[in-house]
Amino acid sequence: MLADRAPLGRRALYLLLGWVAVWYTATILHNAGVTALVLLFVGGALYSIGGILYAVRWPDPWPSTFGYHEFFHACTAVAAICHYIAMWFVVF
Repeated sequence: MLADRAPLGRRALYLLLGWVAVWYTATILHNAGVTALVLLFVGGALYSIGGILYAVRWPDPWPSTFGYHEFFHACTAVAAICHYIAMWFVVF
């Protein structure tokens, strides 16, 4: 798997780059509002959690049907929905 081949430092850097927007929290709050900011943070947390679950290959309750890989995709899907809704609040 690709996650097995990537050095730990590269994986950590990828996770840190995902949180670069934290430096702009005040600007996002001022321009987008509390709701959008909370949704962006929740989405970011879910993306991070999904990546960590995939990296540690846990949980794996039903490996043949729903394992750590599916948890990763579930976290990613819900995170994307959070970010989509946040952008909807900003645009409309």
